[in-house]
Amino acid sequence: MAADISGPGGSFTGPSGFNMHFSGWSATLNPTTVETTGFAEVGNRTYDVTAIVVTGTADGTIQNGNSTTPVAASGLSSSPTMSAYGGTVTLTFASGNTWAFPSKITGLAINRRHDGKADGALSFVSSGAITQTWA
Repeated sequence: MAADISGPGGSFTGPSGFNMHFSGWSATLNPTTVETTGFAEVGNRTYDVTAIVVTGTADGTIQNGNSTTPVAASGLSSSPTMSAYGGTVTLTFASGNTWAFPSKITGLAINRRHDGKADGALSFVSSGAITQTWA
């Protein structure tokens, strides 16, 4: 059974200097299960979760490399290719409480603010294990 979650912050870190600081995100957890019913269950079926796939969207400010300075929209390609583009998504639930996981970017929209900086919205799907940090 899928579950919806959301949070106030986080980030995407890409391998070629394309980074994004999230101002907010929402995601759906999609568990994969396997039936593990045995004779001891006496007619009741049991299931174990084998994997969780996270799909979601996030809004935020696009950054260049490890800089915390927003990228000017003029510094971005007019049509960045995001097909099969991967990196690390970090979802922040509260200060010090995060999930981080490898992901593939499935969509990207770039907006130019009135001050010339670049905001964006991206869609992602997890492609590996979730590392949880809870303070």
